Amino acid sequence: MFPARPGADKKAALLAQAKADRLARSAQKKTTELSVAQESAARRIQHCWRTVQSRRATKDRLRDDWDLLADTLPSSPTLGLVHNLRLMFLFLRFYDPSNPTLQDTQRLTAMCKILLSKVLTAASIETTPSTPGSPSAKNTSPSPEAIPTTTIKPSMQVPFHMLLLHARFAEQAAATLLVFIQVCLKAIAGFQADASIDNDGKSPKTAKSKFVDYQELYLSGPELRFLLAYLDINTYKLPESVALAIRITMQDRAKALLLKVLNSGQFYKDIRSGFLLRTEAIIQLQERSQKTTLIPAEATKKRMLHLWIAGIWRCCFLLQSVDKDAGGKASKHQPDLINLHSDDSTIVGITCHILSVPLFVNALDEFSIQLASKSNVLRDAMDSILDPRHQQFVLNSMSLNNTLYLLGNLAKLFRVTLIENTDAVNAGQKNRLVDCAVVLLTHCHKYVSGTQTTEFRHYHAIFSWTNISQKEQQLSPAQVKLVFSQLEYLWSRDFAMGTFNTLLNLALPASGGGSLNDASSNTSTSTGVHSRITSTSSANTDPQGVLLAIEVQQACLFYMTLMKSFESQKSRILVTLMYLPSFLAQLWRFMATLGPKGKMQIYLEAASGAGTKGLDHEPLIAILQVFCECCARFFITIDDDDMYEQQKPWELSELIFMSGFLNQFCFSVLSHQEEPKTLTDLATGAVSMATASPLPPIFYHARQVLLQLYERDCRRAFCPPNHWLLLHPTKKFILKVAQKDRTALQILETMPHVIPFTARLEIFRDFIRDEKQQRIQSLALVRPDLHQSVMVKIRRGYVLEDGYQNLGQLSASGWKNTIRVRFVNEVGANEAGIDQGGPFKEFMETFLEAGFSPNLNLFTTTTASMHLMYPSPTSHYTHPRTGLELFRLFGKMLGKAMYEGLLVEVKFAGFFLSKILGRTVFLDEMRSFDEEVFKNLMFLKKYEGDVEDLGLTFSLDEDVFGTHRTIELLRGGKDIEVTKENRINYIFQVSDYRLNKQIQEQSRAFIDGFRSIIPLSWISIFSPQELHRVIAGDDVDFDVQDLRTYTEYQNGYFDQHPVIRNLWAVLNEFSSEEKRAFLKFVTSCSKPPLGGFKHLYPPFAIRLVLNPTASDTNHDGSPAPTPRQFGSGAQRTQRTPSSSSTTQTQTQTSSSASNGSSGSGFGSRLRSALNRNSNGSSSPSPSPSGASSSSSSSSSSPFALTTDEHGTPAAMGVVKSFFGVLGSGSGSSESVGKKARLPTSSTCFNLLKLPPFSSKAVLKEKLHYAIMSNTGFELS
Repeated sequence: MFPARPGADKKAALLAQAKADRLARSAQKKTTELSVAQESAARRIQHCWRTVQSRRATKDRLRDDWDLLADTLPSSPTLGLVHNLRLMFLFLRFYDPSNPTLQDTQRLTAMCKILLSKVLTAASIETTPSTPGSPSAKNTSPSPEAIPTTTIKPSMQVPFHMLLLHARFAEQAAATLLVFIQVCLKAIAGFQADASIDNDGKSPKTAKSKFVDYQELYLSGPELRFLLAYLDINTYKLPESVALAIRITMQDRAKALLLKVLNSGQFYKDIRSGFLLRTEAIIQLQERSQKTTLIPAEATKKRMLHLWIAGIWRCCFLLQSVDKDAGGKASKHQPDLINLHSDDSTIVGITCHILSVPLFVNALDEFSIQLASKSNVLRDAMDSILDPRHQQFVLNSMSLNNTLYLLGNLAKLFRVTLIENTDAVNAGQKNRLVDCAVVLLTHCHKYVSGTQTTEFRHYHAIFSWTNISQKEQQLSPAQVKLVFSQLEYLWSRDFAMGTFNTLLNLALPASGGGSLNDASSNTSTSTGVHSRITSTSSANTDPQGVLLAIEVQQACLFYMTLMKSFESQKSRILVTLMYLPSFLAQLWRFMATLGPKGKMQIYLEAASGAGTKGLDHEPLIAILQVFCECCARFFITIDDDDMYEQQKPWELSELIFMSGFLNQFCFSVLSHQEEPKTLTDLATGAVSMATASPLPPIFYHARQVLLQLYERDCRRAFCPPNHWLLLHPTKKFILKVAQKDRTALQILETMPHVIPFTARLEIFRDFIRDEKQQRIQSLALVRPDLHQSVMVKIRRGYVLEDGYQNLGQLSASGWKNTIRVRFVNEVGANEAGIDQGGPFKEFMETFLEAGFSPNLNLFTTTTASMHLMYPSPTSHYTHPRTGLELFRLFGKMLGKAMYEGLLVEVKFAGFFLSKILGRTVFLDEMRSFDEEVFKNLMFLKKYEGDVEDLGLTFSLDEDVFGTHRTIELLRGGKDIEVTKENRINYIFQVSDYRLNKQIQEQSRAFIDGFRSIIPLSWISIFSPQELHRVIAGDDVDFDVQDLRTYTEYQNGYFDQHPVIRNLWAVLNEFSSEEKRAFLKFVTSCSKPPLGGFKHLYPPFAIRLVLNPTASDTNHDGSPAPTPRQFGSGAQRTQRTPSSSSTTQTQTQTSSSASNGSSGSGFGSRLRSALNRNSNGSSSPSPSPSGASSSSSSSSSSPFALTTDEHGTPAAMGVVKSFFGVLGSGSGSSESVGKKARLPTSSTCFNLLKLPPFSSKAVLKEKLHYAIMSNTGFELS
């Protein structure tokens, strides 16, 4: 399209050529740079190679010179000391400790032999203190370093270390010996050189394989003998014939040399590696010897390994003696020398590097153990750990595993030296070991955890989980087991007996009696105490008592630390402690003597934060914590016979005092905790509440024991009345709960028993009322359907089936709505009437009665003597598909009854009520399950004969509908015999299966349904016995006066009506059985509502009935007032049609009737009746269905009165009933009264329909017949 510009192609070609030239030059430059770099690298490699070869050649020449010089030695050691020093210099120049060849190892052996030998020399000790250097007689050319002497004495044998006294070569000799000793240490700590490898520069095998081959380890030789000789300070001692100044000089220089060996920092590190290898080899041989007999070669190697360990172990103690001596004299002679309290001292080195070798003490033979015992290494090691000057260094220098290995070795060493020491020494060392264990394990706590978390994610074979990656030597499972066996001794029975030996041997009186607040009576708790505690002072005021308190506190802290460190062993530790002879009883009585006041006042003051103290600052709190943790398990194992009859290990008075203390202690902790502080953001000004500090752990342990004592007291009382109550009055507390006060809610949640039952019942009802109000306020606008009633149809003959079909899938929110029931009769027609709550109550009672019937096999009863309900273990056989859903439905139905305040006459077993409350059931609940089984288990527990003769195994035999089944309590339980050792476990396994496992699914379904209506937090404030009272009411006679106070009257009755007065008089004369029958007659429950009849809903009402066929009409013929709607929370009124002109009159009449029903006089009642009849012309009333023809005809007149069956105006029935006249005509009133109808009731509305009987006798006769014959129930 566009013409090409002239010269464009030529220009493009030039640009392409320039680019190609540039790329070529760049490539050439890179090639040149690469070539230069390669040449430079080649030159460096060549230089390094030449250097290496030069050094190798130099070392080869040095080796040749050493061989030549060593070969010139005659067969007898006659060379001079300086000649030997020259040999050492040559040897150290070519010897490589990290990579020795076979020939170099042989030269090392020869060098050690030379140094161990003595040389013949001509020396004049009198004129020259150090005169070595004269050549040997056979040496043709004297050494240039030889020192001429002026006086030639006869030849004598002189060891090499005499050079330390030479004026010229002393420093060189000391420096050379120091290096040579280090070389020997590395040589003997590792492996032997492999003879199959030639001298080609390759290193021998130094890497350790997975399993140690003990045949390759260095076990003995001149190197070890050299160390034993030159690390012994006694080697450097001169004869007494030598001048004292020379002897002192030799000793000082020898000590300086040995201390330099320690100061080098490599001594214990080098021998630690040797101990690791040889200890593992010995452990492997010990494991093999347990399985089979060792062959002779293995037995020989094992002895040689023990000899090596004993030799190096002796070297450590030789240096330790030098270190101690130098530390004691450092201020006088050598102030620059190391002292005992430095971090590099021998005992610290032994502790950190030797005793931290895994299973080191297990590898020691008897000689090494005796050597350790004589050297007091255990005492010194524990002192170094406890010394504040050493402690931090020791802890920081060891890893987590090494700390664990150190504790295991200390425990093992204490155990193996126990017999050799006296009791006093063992007691002191035991206390030190306890303190050391606390220090070491506390140091480990920040690295370990019993559960896996994001922080603690690395598995540990002993500690379970740690936050440190384990890069150290991994032990085999067998070795881990051995390490754990070392640690197990710390919580063994023998060690615990020794730890608490002083406490167990004290003579302490019982701590029961008296009041917690009576501090003046504390002297009684101190009398009779052993000599460690005087009879006139408490443990904290007597010096010996203070020491004992510290000892017991430290022992308890030790076991608390063990349980925190080894959570998997917590149960074993607690069992060990609580079964020590009289341990818990002695510990409790000892605690009662602590403090200047005694009576546990120090703990109560700490709980209340009195003064500057608090639980965090109370030094003796660990004693209480151990006691509570042990008791929490111990109370599970003791039965009522131990506690009540035998009163072991505590008397009942002690248990009363103990429960009172724990109750007050826990309450003080809750009442005096710090309130969370408010935080203000300075930038935004926002105010927030800081997180509240958690409760101390001791609170939860003490509370656990407290609740166990409380539950036992509820089951079988041993405490005085009102022993547990601490809150009076309760109105203020209830107000605080309503205001969501933190402390009040915590007390209600954790210690509800300190609040009176009536207050807790009111709080429970407040919970329900508040939720109903919240539902109305929060959901009315958003979800109106949630407040609508649920209508269900129930066939009379199929209550259970229709209830399951209609309500089985109803949500929890739907259950809390109003549920209306319409019954369908046998012919399929709906029954008349509108459900205002009554039909649902009847349906619920019928449904629960059918469901709880044992014939249905959903629930069954305990033994025949108790008849307590619990889920049937065989329900899944009879109801394989719908069983769990039925249990869930029954749970919801029971929850609905509690939600609406209805009482259900059902008696659940105590263990099942505990399950509903979310509590774990144990052996003590077996009595409520099966008395016979409980007695058999107690017989087994206390059986003194051979348990195996009973022929029991860990299995149970059951007969289920004719089919025999064997239930194994443990895996393979039918093959595990019950013995004396495991019978406690068998008892608990049987109890767990009977109470928990066999009804686990049924109980879970029932409880899930129940808690969907009633949350656990609402009912956890009750005990099982109290929960039964909430469900079924109190099994006591009701208060007639209380019922009278909250009774409503209808159709003309009022409180002072003669018939009503007769009724209350008759009820007061009734027996307990008759009173319960009357209450069941009118409310369908024989028990009064909790808290009185003011909580009965609907309220109890009495209606006057005149006509036997028109029982639901007023005295004027109008419909009776509709009872209050059940579950609606408000009363629905129903008006009859009337003209506007009579509205005011009817309002006044209604008001008068209301006043009359509340107990006003007869005049107001009479005026009310007459007013209704005087206004009859303007308010037509329907005639009663049963009226006579005369009354019907007279009703056409606007001024006619409604009449009853006797022709008496209905309005005048009130007047006649007041005067005791039931009707007109012939016959006495008594005879007419006897012909009157029986009293009837509407249990749905708690309504009694009472005719106006003429006399008290007639009323009592008719009422007694009605309530005892179970007739007369009907639905209005």
